[in-house]
Amino acid sequence: MIPLISHAKHIPIPKSKLVVAVSGGADSMLLLDICAHSDTETVAVHVNYGKRGIESDADEKLVRDYCKENGIPVFVKQFDSTTKGNFQSLAREFRYAFFEDVRKATSSEFILTAHHKNDDDESLLFQLLRGGNVFSLTGIPEQRGKIRRPLIKLTKQQIIEMARSRGLVWREDHTNLENDYRRNEIRNLLIPRLDRENPGWRNKLYGLRKTSELVSNAIDELMGELTVGLGNQLDRKRWLSLGPGLKKIVLSKWIQSQTEEFPAENWLAMIDKLADLQTGASLDVQSGWYVIRDRDIFTIHNRVVQSAEDCEALRLNLEEMRQGAHHQTAIGTISLSRGQWLGRPVTGVLELCLESVRFPITIRKWKAGDRIKPYSLQGTKLISDLLTDYKISTTEKPDIPIVESFDGKICAVIFSAGERKQPGIISQQFSCTDAGQETLTIAIKKKL
Repeated sequence: MIPLISHAKHIPIPKSKLVVAVSGGADSMLLLDICAHSDTETVAVHVNYGKRGIESDADEKLVRDYCKENGIPVFVKQFDSTTKGNFQSLAREFRYAFFEDVRKATSSEFILTAHHKNDDDESLLFQLLRGGNVFSLTGIPEQRGKIRRPLIKLTKQQIIEMARSRGLVWREDHTNLENDYRRNEIRNLLIPRLDRENPGWRNKLYGLRKTSELVSNAIDELMGELTVGLGNQLDRKRWLSLGPGLKKIVLSKWIQSQTEEFPAENWLAMIDKLADLQTGASLDVQSGWYVIRDRDIFTIHNRVVQSAEDCEALRLNLEEMRQGAHHQTAIGTISLSRGQWLGRPVTGVLELCLESVRFPITIRKWKAGDRIKPYSLQGTKLISDLLTDYKISTTEKPDIPIVESFDGKICAVIFSAGERKQPGIISQQFSCTDAGQETLTIAIKKKL
């Protein structure tokens, strides 16, 4: 174990179970180390983006090795770097969805990220250069929802000094020195020049930010009266009742609160189009985001992160399953509910041992390389081969759905199987063994 050094005693670490996002850099390794030596229960999460080949794998290994040495559970997920679209937008959406899944699955209270003061400076400049104004210069907030950023008041240099004093090992991402992205240009070119030629620029920018915070707080109070649900829905009638200026400001703040991006001025010029939007129609915002009208409500969604496969996928947490759920697929309607094992199979349904399933689960189409461990076999079997064995037609085969546990294990394949017409095959480790066990019960109503 790495010895505890007391430099971090004033860093605000919440006193509850935490999920710590760890890239392998100095800032996130320091944050993980501080949490590892605190009184909090800590879980680590790491995303391997795969863009740097063996370098990305080395980042993952560093995080895994530290967690193993310090007895910290770690969850790692691979990102498909070949996915088409804006990489940074896709990656951000992917990682925060993953972090939230882990938070729920581990019953943790907060997600901690290692953003620091230099990141905040970059964000303020980025927002300003993108047309930010007095109510949009927010930088990176210290907290938002379940996200906490304990290092946000420390500079990068302070973090490096603390990491060195604690004997930490970290890895540098050389792509941060490349100017392929606007944010990298700001970090590597603009900020050093401002530091040389206008040393007081930070104080001036933070003064503007303080004014922005005052205005933003006032707008937030108004938004509290206009938004419903978890803040992701905007009351159309109340929004339309505002004056032109307030209508524009509230819409901007709402979009920013949901996308973490401030809408461009040319999009805000289309407010009249949004006001005239018919129920069921949508209007593109930016970076794949779009607003859709559902009667008296506007909601916002991200089109970029959805592949054709994702559009037909369902992610379901335990509470949603307990309330009952239905999912439309190409082969029919899948119904999920809670039940109890009677000690023998029930015709027409699949019954998974609920205790063995890690939530949230995903229902998606199978893909090449997917494997399952049928009850009668010693090892695993490719789903493609399993479907061939059961004589699933070539036209129906590509649309066959599977149930995937949060840990990536395939629980079941859903299709009509055998003389009993069970709706699929259950993996051996998710089978029920004792009468009275609580079950995840799956039924399917096939399309005619």
